[in-house]
Amino acid sequence: MHVLLMTVLLQGGQTSHMVDLAIGLKRLGVSVSFLLIGQKQYLALAKEVADRLKKYKIPIYTQANIVSHLPSVDIFHAHSSWTFELALKWSERYKKAVVFTIHGIGFKNDNLLSKADALIAVGRRTKDELPPSVVNKTVVITNGVDLSRFQPPKKINNPYKVLYLSRLTPSKELGLKTLAEAVNEAGMELYVASDKQIEVNSPVKFLGWIEDVAPLLQEMDIIFAVGRSLREGMASSLACFILGRMYGGIINSTEFNLNDLDLSGFTGVEPDKNTILKELKLLKDESYLISCQKTARLLAEKLFSLDAMAQATLYVYEATYVKKQFRF
Repeated sequence: MHVLLMTVLLQGGQTSHMVDLAIGLKRLGVSVSFLLIGQKQYLALAKEVADRLKKYKIPIYTQANIVSHLPSVDIFHAHSSWTFELALKWSERYKKAVVFTIHGIGFKNDNLLSKADALIAVGRRTKDELPPSVVNKTVVITNGVDLSRFQPPKKINNPYKVLYLSRLTPSKELGLKTLAEAVNEAGMELYVASDKQIEVNSPVKFLGWIEDVAPLLQEMDIIFAVGRSLREGMASSLACFILGRMYGGIINSTEFNLNDLDLSGFTGVEPDKNTILKELKLLKDESYLISCQKTARLLAEKLFSLDAMAQATLYVYEATYVKKQFRF
């Protein structure tokens, strides 16, 4: 089976998800290639993607050089909504199956979604937001993390190093400002890896956008994030807090399952300095910090393995491929 993964290059979890998926599928023996649109807009990110895929001999194509490659494709798998129509066009031309992955909430184009042979939602909330007409052909496959790539911290820092890792939208700014005050009062250091810088009233080290966060995570003790960034923090064995639009607190139990662990940052309470400060102060007990770090890694191994994500995606491909063969 030959799968073409299709996307527009963007800073954020969607690109990381696709690169990891390609690697995971390759490990399973699937023939994988990559259509990457918009490489000139993010040259550093494009190089990072190319370098990682090259290690696994996964070819990258552009719209200019992919035409001769298309007849060999069995599954067109589009991840960016900007590539959905292109995937459908090629699927119809070559009579092959097409799969869409929905990475965010709010995509409501019933007509477009209904034409896909299968849909993958990256979370329960994402599926719940889809039009009712396509729910029956949608499966939930959460983001997986390459557990071999993310390693525990090299040491415990003094003072603790706290990382805020997220794209900064206006709805998240209150959370960061509140966090900065809490971290300062706790006597810790705050680092921010984000796509923009905002004014805060406490000491913060803004790092800008980081293409490869794995080395950075190894230098930290604690992370505040949502979604994929938080999963990577968990895989790196950091003490993990959910902070987006809302504050979801620290993850300190392995008893969660995929249905009751919401890493979106859309649920919880409004960010409050005293609430965050209280939980940060508990981590000054080093044994509790280490316990939370180990718990995060164990939970990542339990719920967010890249191998499990790739295998679940392969099941979708196989079912879709068989149905398409019988249809034609």
